[in-house]
Amino acid sequence: MNGLPLFLTTKGLAELLHSSPRTVEDWRRKKRGPDYIKLPTGQIRYPRESVMQFLGVFRPQGPTGEIGGPWREND
Repeated sequence: MNGLPLFLTTKGLAELLHSSPRTVEDWRRKKRGPDYIKLPTGQIRYPRESVMQFLGVFRPQGPTGEIGGPWREND
């Protein structure tokens, strides 16, 4: 994950999550996805830290406090 750009586009976030841009847009409308910023041009960008925090909600933390470890179901 350290190779993530500083800001991701909706398409970039969707690719990272193996999801569709439409799903990411839906999360944004429902305030379920990562925090984002809206540029003066109207474009949406997701800061890397927001994406990492969002992923941390769904993944366990490793012993060093970094996001890591296997995905778990029913935990």
